[in-house]
Amino acid sequence: MQANSRYFQHFQAAKNCLRREKYGDALAHFVFLANVEPSSKDVLEEDFIVALRHWTEVLECHGELDKLMVCLQQALKLYPQSEIILTNTGANLLKLGLTDEAVSCFRRALYVNPRSIRAKENLENVANMLVERWHFRMLNDKKRNSAYKQAICKAIDQGHDVVLDIGSGTGILSMFAVQSGAREVYGCEMSKTMFEMGQDVLKANNMEESVHTIHKKSTEITIGQDIPERVSLIVTETVDCGLLGEGILTTVEHAWAHLLMPSPDLHNTNAKPVSKVIPGGAVVYAMAIMCDDIRNQTSIGGERMEQTSDTASSGIRDQLEPYSTECLNRLRGGFIPLSHPFKVTEYDFNNPDSFNKDRNLSFEIPAMCDGRVDAIATWFDLQLDEEITLSTGPMMIHSVGSRQFFQFTQLLVI
Repeated sequence: MQANSRYFQHFQAAKNCLRREKYGDALAHFVFLANVEPSSKDVLEEDFIVALRHWTEVLECHGELDKLMVCLQQALKLYPQSEIILTNTGANLLKLGLTDEAVSCFRRALYVNPRSIRAKENLENVANMLVERWHFRMLNDKKRNSAYKQAICKAIDQGHDVVLDIGSGTGILSMFAVQSGAREVYGCEMSKTMFEMGQDVLKANNMEESVHTIHKKSTEITIGQDIPERVSLIVTETVDCGLLGEGILTTVEHAWAHLLMPSPDLHNTNAKPVSKVIPGGAVVYAMAIMCDDIRNQTSIGGERMEQTSDTASSGIRDQLEPYSTECLNRLRGGFIPLSHPFKVTEYDFNNPDSFNKDRNLSFEIPAMCDGRVDAIATWFDLQLDEEITLSTGPMMIHSVGSRQFFQFTQLLVI
């Protein structure tokens, strides 16, 4: 800064505070100078970064997190294109548990400098924490992807050409809709990390202008604000290995009430529907099994969980997930079916009146043979449309016609 500047005394004061390790005072002077004389920001940046780094360490040490957040916000406002400040801010946000915000900073740092090793390493580390590993296995399942693409293409050919991808994630279903000739495609994703990753994927595939992305839950979307009109096709993958764990019933029920164009009377078989959901429905099956590996996994100290009255063990039991997910065909020692597979229930996602979410189901299932029931294995057929079905069933190893099989089965431990 020039000595004849009217603010030079503040510059000298900032440098003196920095030398005396009064980092908060130094930072206050630098913020003042950058605001009143913006042309000086380049000259101040190096010292500003030093003062910022040390002052955030002091605030963190004293637990003054509110002040720390204000400090970081001011820094980003003054230097929104500083790779170092963006990366340092991301690192601080990560320490505070604000992972989505940290990811955004690391991404912005890479936009500023695509060669930034520190920003790249930080982003990869956070992505490994936030993006669950099943995403990669799912995205590499060619048969599954092909089935979804085929069903989407058929629906668009039938005239369902305004598409909303709910829980769009990386955007793969949205891209299928674009490739199939949809007139308009919208994708909504609630996770900030997955939303930004999806935008990167769309850009890498030259589709960023073809898919309108929305960072919201589908139940928060407003017609006329987030999307201009109701859509004629919903595509979604909001199912887990237990089918309902990601709230697909609530999602689809809301979509029919607020997002999809209303269809004609479902009882009129001659009426052509103007809206559609993919997947169109699901059928849930179950089977009683005996398996030493499962029994061993659900034992503590050699005793079955439900057989112990020990308070500590009961506390652990209460914290266990109600089901685990296994590929039954790969269990150590295999398993013995104790009953024939039987249908538990089914859902028609294109008829929300049929959901009846409070179903009271009871069964009497004849045993095939003697044995010890260690678990109830359940799986489902996901009916993408009338002809294309994906199954998580344990017994089917090969594809049959248009049916594709996942083989990842839910276990209800007995």
